[in-house]
Amino acid sequence: MWLNRFLGVAAGFLGIVIGGCNGAAQVHPAHQRLPAPAQTISIYQLAGRLKLRVEHNGRTYALLRSRRNTVTIFPDPGGSIYVNGVRLRHSGPIRAVQTVLFVPASSARPIEMALRPEPPPHSAQPPTPPARQPVVVLDPGHGGRDPGAIAASGMFEKDVVLPVALMARRYLEAFGVRVVMTRRGDRFVGLEERAELANKVGADLFVSIHADSCPRAAISGHTLYVARAPLSASLDAARDIDRALSRAGVRSRGIRRGDYRVLVRTTCPAVLVEIGYLSNRFEARRLAGNSHRQNVAYAIARGVADFLGR
Repeated sequence: MWLNRFLGVAAGFLGIVIGGCNGAAQVHPAHQRLPAPAQTISIYQLAGRLKLRVEHNGRTYALLRSRRNTVTIFPDPGGSIYVNGVRLRHSGPIRAVQTVLFVPASSARPIEMALRPEPPPHSAQPPTPPARQPVVVLDPGHGGRDPGAIAASGMFEKDVVLPVALMARRYLEAFGVRVVMTRRGDRFVGLEERAELANKVGADLFVSIHADSCPRAAISGHTLYVARAPLSASLDAARDIDRALSRAGVRSRGIRRGDYRVLVRTTCPAVLVEIGYLSNRFEARRLAGNSHRQNVAYAIARGVADFLGR
């Protein structure tokens, strides 16, 4: 009995070590990376590229629309793509991964070529409207019954990222950005709900804020994530935030790719920021302090403002 129990624990530990510390997926199952095939994009990413809206998403079909166009997508077996009732040729899988359809990234261009041009704006010249205020959705990770990573001190990730996000909101508002929060207090919010909020408000950028953890306690620094097949604007935003955090004195672990739910379900540019490692005692102590939290919050806001040209 004791031998079986020992072998089970040892196998679990080896699985963690071999898996490495490439981000929150190994440590925080709530992030829920979607194991999509390589060279594919979600229908939400496809809609963002083609300036369409997602009217329906499900395991059996997806429906994307604009004023003059309808795109219908059916998954394998027999996966097919129809643009305004005409079936398009495509190569590669169309698969339902949990509740999200993924299509070959190469299909975006043929679909775009088959779309009808949208009607031009009315010829009359209305008064010039005031410049649109950019909208950013800030998403403090976890919350409520989901604590996220836990530091050796007992500090929860959810209690670190919320104040950082709230501080970043104030800085962004000072830069003239409208900020929408996925949560303002300690409550649980579903991953789909977070992404759908960004789609609903027509966000210019979605920023999910997390703190990382790793069995190797010496690992430290911040990491930026974008989807595996990101919008080019997502990469631009990640680079701007990465530079700002580096200037603030937080070691960069680079920009990585992962199909986390909150990244592939958004139609706008989207990034996930891991602001540091709670498993690193020094970094956890810094993140427990208000001064460092403000430093990180300002850096995130500055990077977002740089991306928006504010």
